[in-house]
Amino acid sequence: MSVVNKQADFSDVWALGCVLYELATLKHAFEAGNMKNLVMKIVRGNYPPVSTRYSRNLRGLISKLFERAPSARPSINAILRMPFIFERVKKFLPTEILEEEFSHTVIHRNMVLMKNPEGNNPGRSAFGPPPGQ
Repeated sequence: MSVVNKQADFSDVWALGCVLYELATLKHAFEAGNMKNLVMKIVRGNYPPVSTRYSRNLRGLISKLFERAPSARPSINAILRMPFIFERVKKFLPTEILEEEFSHTVIHRNMVLMKNPEGNNPGRSAFGPPPGQ
């Protein structure tokens, strides 16, 4: 995975934290009177806590999504594997679609693992051995 893609993933996860926070609180996580103060709040990771009326799981997830160190944030795959998320998703999808959709996380992970250090391996596929074998 390239550094650019990894940074985009970290940003997407942080943005998901913003959306979940706003859904739970109906407020922005980071608010300030000017751009300088807004940037400082974001960099410091200072935001008002989510109400305890929400589950510990949700509050914990939001907290993890707002981790200051991008590498400390969970991946999208890790979020989807969290039992409290997976159990809810399972309620809304038929088994066939659930299996198909969640198999993507395995396929994508395998594709990354199969690539060589240069990031390319044209004869290899996540769906089986290289052509001709």
